[in-house]
Amino acid sequence: MIKPIVSMLDMVLDRLIPDKNQRAKAAEALKTMQTNGELQLLAGQLEVNKVEAAHKSLLVAGWRPMVGWICAASLGYNYVIKQIVGTVLAITMEAPPELPSMDTGELMPLLLGLLGLAGYRTYEKRQGVSREI
Repeated sequence: MIKPIVSMLDMVLDRLIPDKNQRAKAAEALKTMQTNGELQLLAGQLEVNKVEAAHKSLLVAGWRPMVGWICAASLGYNYVIKQIVGTVLAITMEAPPELPSMDTGELMPLLLGLLGLAGYRTYEKRQGVSREI
């Protein structure tokens, strides 16, 4: 379980860090994490996530999709719906009300975390190691 994570992280380092010295430092930090057992904890969490996602109960397996849909709806409101409705109100009303904005400062780390997990799933599919549940 650790080997796919390490190989994926090595591939990410190669693509994200063009400078050889910085890449070597990042690779050394990765090896330190592996030695300290931090990657083992990450692998354990991934196994828990797989079991949880395979659960038949919507209350157990459905919280991740629900959070994803809430993030998508919030971003859709903030960047699309609010802009369109605000423009229509500004055109049709003399003194349009100001529509509320959502604070995306707390939403974005959550969404990016979910997208990171989706990226790992895509990596698994490309490597041919994923199982369809």
